Amino acid sequence: MRRWRRTFLMLLIAGIFSCATNPVRKETITKRNVLKKVKVQVYRNGARIVLSGTQPTNYTAFRLIEPWRVVLDLTNTNVRYIKPEIEVSSGIIKSLKIQKFGKSGRIEITTNLPPSFEVKREGNDIKMSIVERRLKKKLAQAEEEVIEELEEEEAPAEEEMEAEEPEKEVVEEAPEEAVEEAPEEVTEEVTPPAEAPKPEEVPPAPEVAKPEEVLPPEITKPAEVPPAPEVAKPEEVPPAPEVAKPEEIPPAVTPPPALERASKIIDIKSSIAGDKTIIEFVGNGPIGDYTAFKLQNPPRLVVDIMDVGNLYPSTTLDVGSPLVSNVRLGQHPDKVRFVLDVPTPDVPPYEIEKKENKLVVTLSPLIVPPVVAEVRKIEEKPPEVAPPAPPSPAPSPAVPPPPPVAPPKAEEEVAPEIGIGAETVGKKKYTGMRISLEFKEADIRDVFRLIAEVSKLNIIVTDDVKGNVTVRMKNVPWDQALDVILNTNNLGMVRVGNVVRISPLDRLRKEEKERLEFIEETKKKEPLITRLIPVNYASASEISSQIKPLLTERGTIQVDARTNTIIVKDVKKTVDEAEKLVRTLDLQTPQVLIEARIVEANTNFTRELGVQWGGRFSASPQYGTPTGLYFPNTIGVTGFTELTGRPTRDVGSAEVPNFVVNLPASVGIGTGGGIGFTFGSLNNSAILDLRLSAMESVGEGKVISSPRVVTLDNREAEIKQGISIPFETVSQAGTQTQFIDATLSLKVTPHVTADRTVIMKIKAEKNAPNTSVRSAGGVPSIDKKEASTEILIRDGETAVIGGIYTITKSKTVAGVPWFSRIPVIGWLFRKTTYTDETKELVVFITPRVIIRE
Repeated sequence: MRRWRRTFLMLLIAGIFSCATNPVRKETITKRNVLKKVKVQVYRNGARIVLSGTQPTNYTAFRLIEPWRVVLDLTNTNVRYIKPEIEVSSGIIKSLKIQKFGKSGRIEITTNLPPSFEVKREGNDIKMSIVERRLKKKLAQAEEEVIEELEEEEAPAEEEMEAEEPEKEVVEEAPEEAVEEAPEEVTEEVTPPAEAPKPEEVPPAPEVAKPEEVLPPEITKPAEVPPAPEVAKPEEVPPAPEVAKPEEIPPAVTPPPALERASKIIDIKSSIAGDKTIIEFVGNGPIGDYTAFKLQNPPRLVVDIMDVGNLYPSTTLDVGSPLVSNVRLGQHPDKVRFVLDVPTPDVPPYEIEKKENKLVVTLSPLIVPPVVAEVRKIEEKPPEVAPPAPPSPAPSPAVPPPPPVAPPKAEEEVAPEIGIGAETVGKKKYTGMRISLEFKEADIRDVFRLIAEVSKLNIIVTDDVKGNVTVRMKNVPWDQALDVILNTNNLGMVRVGNVVRISPLDRLRKEEKERLEFIEETKKKEPLITRLIPVNYASASEISSQIKPLLTERGTIQVDARTNTIIVKDVKKTVDEAEKLVRTLDLQTPQVLIEARIVEANTNFTRELGVQWGGRFSASPQYGTPTGLYFPNTIGVTGFTELTGRPTRDVGSAEVPNFVVNLPASVGIGTGGGIGFTFGSLNNSAILDLRLSAMESVGEGKVISSPRVVTLDNREAEIKQGISIPFETVSQAGTQTQFIDATLSLKVTPHVTADRTVIMKIKAEKNAPNTSVRSAGGVPSIDKKEASTEILIRDGETAVIGGIYTITKSKTVAGVPWFSRIPVIGWLFRKTTYTDETKELVVFITPRVIIRE
C-alpha cells in the first residue's frame, strides 16, 4: 500500500513538471478570406465595383487627394490571385490597383473627378458605388478634410444606376484551383515555457522566477526532471509528508504570462528636446504593426497603428512646437490613425522607433551636415518609415544652443547686401527653401557647392575666390544664406538665368565699369537715324518734352505743329524707345457727359382768425331815455370810425362803422369768409355789431432744373440759361443801366482715372428774380442758389453734392392790450395768424464716361 502511494505521488509530480516545461499552445484556426473576383461597371453618372470573396470580411474606406483616390482596405484578405492593376480608363474611374497591405488587401481607385462613395457588404461581396462628389451633399460639408470616414448612407446615384444598364463592364477572376488551395490557418498564439521565451513577447530569462525558488528543497529543477517513463526510482522520492500539496504546486511552477501586443492606446505624450520634437504613443503592451506616410496641402504626417483601440480621452493634443502644431486621432475598425499637423511648408524629416510599450516619433529640422555632407531636402516620400536623419555636429561650448525657431512665414523682408549684378539696394524678399547650415573652417567653395544643390542653380566660382568660412544658421532661406556669406567675404555675384558667377567685389566692379564704358563707346560710333512719329490725340509739343530726357548727346527732336508730328533723330535704340513712349501717352482722350439736377420744393400754410365788433348807446330825450340830470343831460357811447379814426358824430347813423375792436382776417374775393351779427334795442338807443372772419391757404411747388454738358477729360465746360435784369443807377455822370444775370448755369472740370472713376470740380447756380422784394424803382431782387465743390464718383453713379432745407414757422397775435389776455372772452379783443413755410433745395450730379471704340 505504501509502495503504491509513493508511485502515485511520483507520477503526480512528474505530470506537474511536464506541464510547467511544455509550452501552452493556443491556436485560432480561421479560414482566410480570398479575393476571387473583381467586377467594374461604368455608368453614365458614376461607377460600381463589386469585390467577391470566399467569406464575409471587414473593410475600411477613405479618400485621398493629389491625385483624387478612393482607398478600400479589406481586413485579413488574400489578394495575390488577382492582377495588381485592372485597366478601366472610362467614366469617373481612371485606374484600379490591387496590392497587399500587411495582412489586408488594398484596392486603390484613381478617379478623374472629386469622388463621393458608398460601401455596402452583401454576404461575401463588398459593393462600392462612386459618383462625382457634388452629387453627395453631406460629404460636401467637409471640404477641408483630406481623409474622410465613410458615412453609412445611400449614395444619391445608387437607384439611378440600378435602373440603367452599364456602359462598360470589366471582370477579373482568380483561378478556381488557386482559391481552393489557399491556406486556411491564419493565427496561432503560443505561450512559451519559462526557460525559452520569445524575445519580443517574454521578458529576459533572469526576470523569470526559477522553480527552485518556490518548490521545496527536496524537489529538483524542472529542467532536470527526466521524462515520465524514466521517473521514478522509489528511493529518490522524498517522503510523502514533505511533498507540497497538489493545490500548492501550480503557483510555484507556472511561468509568468507572455507579454501580449498592445490592444489599446492609453496615452499620447509630447516633448521638445533642443530643436527636435518627440511624440510618444503609449499602449497597454508592446506596439505591433504600424505604417507612416506624408500628405500635402496642408502638410501633415499620418501614422496608423494596426489592430488597436483607443482609450485616450481626447481626439486632439495641442503640441505647439515649431515642427508639430497638434496631433489628431481617429478610431478605425482595424486601426487607430494619428495625424500630425505640421506648420512648416513641408513635412520635416522624421524617425519612428519602438521602445517597450511606446511608439516614438522624432521630428528634426532640416540640417546640412558639416562641409561636404549632402543637404537634406524636404520631399514627398512613400508611406513608409523614414530613415533616421543624419546627426548634426555638436555645437561649440562657447555657442549656446539656439532657441526653438518660430514657424516660418512664406516670405521675409530683410535688408539685402550690395553686390554687382545682384538686386537693387533696399529691402529684399527672400523666398528660397529654408535650410540649416553648420560649418567650422570649411572651404568656401564647398559651401557654394551645397547651396547650388539646394537652389538648383549653376554656380561658377572664379579662381580668386579662396578661404574658409565658419557658419551656423538655423532655418533660413538659402538665398539669404548666400547673400550673408557673399557679404561677409567681400564677394559679389552676377546672375544670368539659372547661372550664377561668384567673384570678388573689386573684380566685378571693374568688369561693370569696363562694360559701361564699352556701351558708351558703341553708342558714339552707332549711326543716327531719323523717324517721324505722328501724334493722334495729344499735342506733339506737349509730348516732346517727355521725350527729351531719353535722347543721347547726339540726338535732336523737332515738332511740326501743322501735322502734329514729332521728328526724332538719334541712334536706333533711343528712337525706338521714344516711339514706344509716344504710343503709350498718345491715347484717345475720353469725353464726359455731366448731368446736373437742381430740385426745388416749396410748401406753405397760412391761417388767420379775426374779429370786429362795436355799436352805440345813447341816453337822451330823443330816444326817451333822458338822464334826468342837468349835466350830463345826454350820454352817447360809440366806437372809432374805420375810415376817419374819429368818434362818430351821428351815433344814430348805421352807415358809419363804429367798431370798438377792428381786427379782421385778410379775407376778400377768393379767400376766406366771415359772418356778422347786429343786436339793437326797441327804441334804437342801443345797437351792437359783431363780425367774425377766417382765412386759410395751403400751397405746394416743385421746380426741377436739369442742365447737361459734355466735355473732354481735364477740360472745363460751362452752360448757362436765364435772363439779365436791368438796374438803373443815377450819378453825376447821369443815369446808367447795369444788367444783373438771373441764370441757371453749370460749370465743371472732369478728370477720368484709370479705373473709370471721375474727379470733378463743380459749380452749379440757380439765380432767379424775386418779385416779392423790389427796389424803390420797382426792380425785383435776385434770389441766388449756388453749390461749388469737388467730388470723386464712379462712372454712371449719382451723387448729391449739396442741399438746403429751410423751415419757417410763425404765430402772430394782434389785439387790444390787457383785454386780449382775459380768459374765455379774450378772443373778442385779438386776431391770430399762423404761418408754416418749408423750402428745400437739392443738387444731384451724374457723370457718364463716353469712350469711342
